[in-house]
Amino acid sequence: MEADKSQFLQIPCQPWEQGENDDEEDFCSWEDPKDTTETLKTTKAKIGHVWQSLYILTYTLHFTFCTTFISGLVFEAGIPCDQCPFLSYNMASEIDTKEEERVEEEEDEPTDDGAMMAPDSLIKHPLQNRWALWFFKNDRNKEWTANLKLITAFDTVEDFWALYNHVQKASKLPSGCDYSLFKDGVQPMWEDERNKDGGRWLINLNKNQRMTDLDNFWLETLLCLIGESFEEYSEDICGAVVNIRNKGDKLSLWTKEAGRPDAILKIGRKLKERLSIPAKIQIGFQSHRDTMTKTGSTAKDRFRV
Repeated sequence: MEADKSQFLQIPCQPWEQGENDDEEDFCSWEDPKDTTETLKTTKAKIGHVWQSLYILTYTLHFTFCTTFISGLVFEAGIPCDQCPFLSYNMASEIDTKEEERVEEEEDEPTDDGAMMAPDSLIKHPLQNRWALWFFKNDRNKEWTANLKLITAFDTVEDFWALYNHVQKASKLPSGCDYSLFKDGVQPMWEDERNKDGGRWLINLNKNQRMTDLDNFWLETLLCLIGESFEEYSEDICGAVVNIRNKGDKLSLWTKEAGRPDAILKIGRKLKERLSIPAKIQIGFQSHRDTMTKTGSTAKDRFRV
């Protein structure tokens, strides 16, 4: 008896199950429903293999991404790879090797920064005036002017500190030596055209102050000069001198006009304030002309603060 075809199912052929002559046949031959279960099991198994392959691929990509991300954080944080808890030993070794190669390549590449950071091209901070540092060493066998030597001149903040940090401190100079800082073009002597009508604020220090106050006083005075700390009266300033002597050191601030009492007094008060000299200790101002014509050991003070 011929079987009822309604009891059969028409199952689509899978691409891998078609033969060489199946191109024109879209469906397999009629099959018994009893064989359907086996076919479905086979299909599910193959679908499972596909999903498993996709899962493994996804996991691998995810792991690779995480490893790259973590290693990037390790490099940014500067943590040695062999000490990172997120990386295995073999992986850390490989990453370290690649990082070393990258650093070597970067070091070999020329950079524009190196050329831009040349010393001559660095931006410096200009001063309002150009200043000259002089040194005097007393030699009785030479003329006074022959003992006076110009060290150098500067006009920037950086050049000042470079000079100050490379010369001997005032307290270390031998007796009979002087340092003088004057505006460029002005010589540290009474006879100079810009000094002859002026005078000086004079501060006398005792022997003990050489080690405690001298260097601080001298540096603070220098900063007052180059920083134009006397404001509208800074134009009256010519320079400053520190004298190293056995009987006691001296520090003086020179001005160009002894006949300007308002300017002289304000300059003296500002100097005393900057050096933190106690109010009970007075300092005096002497005219250069009075000093040149003095009859005693010291000239008479014209002003005191």
